[in-house]
Order: sequence, then structure tokens, then C-alpha cells
Amino acid sequence: MIQIIVAYGAFVTGMMLFLVPQSMWGGLVAMVCLIASLILAILTRKDEGAESRLIDTHATWIIRSFWLFMLYSVVAIMIFAGFFSANADHTALQALAQMEPPVPLETIEALTEQYEADNRPMTFWLNLSLMLPLFAWIAARLGRGMWLISQNRDVARVKTWLI
Repeated sequence: MIQIIVAYGAFVTGMMLFLVPQSMWGGLVAMVCLIASLILAILTRKDEGAESRLIDTHATWIIRSFWLFMLYSVVAIMIFAGFFSANADHTALQALAQMEPPVPLETIEALTEQYEADNRPMTFWLNLSLMLPLFAWIAARLGRGMWLISQNRDVARVKTWLI
């Protein structure tokens, strides 16, 4: 049973690392934590023991949570990309496209900063509206699993897509 608790802990650690503003390495560490929890759950599910049903349902719950989180993340990223590309203010990039090569590096940097500044509010609100429900869903799902394992109860509806 300790393997399942460690798998939940690795999953929660990975999710917390995704929420913290970070560099590329922080995101990589978060993915390593999530994949480690997936691998640990798969390996634990294959073990047979006295608590076979309890361990099996929680391992399946973690595995399904991982894949559903990945699916919902891809959908959220696609929605974000669609809204962003359709509604972004492209005037800075259009100015860059109309310049004759070679364009000085300082000009490219200035126009890129202008593009980011023009679109920062939209990026913030799109991220918030798409990712906040996703993280609330996964937090509730993992919280339910951890609460059930602390009570030595198995997950009744393992196949659900919800909580």
C-alpha cells in the first residue's frame, strides 16, 4: 500500500510544480514526477497481495487520472491556440514582416516585446479560464483517491471520467 501512497505523492508533487512559475527545467521535473507516478502505479497494480482489490482500484485510478489529465490538457491547449491565433493583436509582427532583410536584432527584440505586451492580458485570461478548471478537477480527483486510501477503502467507480 505504501507504493500507492508514494504514487499519489509523486502525482501531487508534479501537479504542484506545474502551478509554480518556473523555467523549462521545472516543467521537466514536473513531467518526471507525473511519469514516475504512472510507472509506479502500473508496477504496483501488477503485484498480487492480500489487499489486491484495494491496491488495484487505486492504481487504476492513478493511471486513468494521468491519461485523462493528458487528454484534457491537449484539448485545453488546442482551444487556447485557436482562440489566441484568432484574437491576438498581430500589428507588431506585421510590421516585422514588412521590413526588408536584414532586420537588426534590436528591432526584432523590440517588436517581439511589443507583441508579448499587447497580448499578455489575453494570454493570462485564456490560461486562467482553461487551466483553472483542469487543475481543480485533478486536485479533486487526487484528493478523493488519497482520502479513500487513508480510509482503506477502494475506489468504487474507477472508470468514471469525472471525480
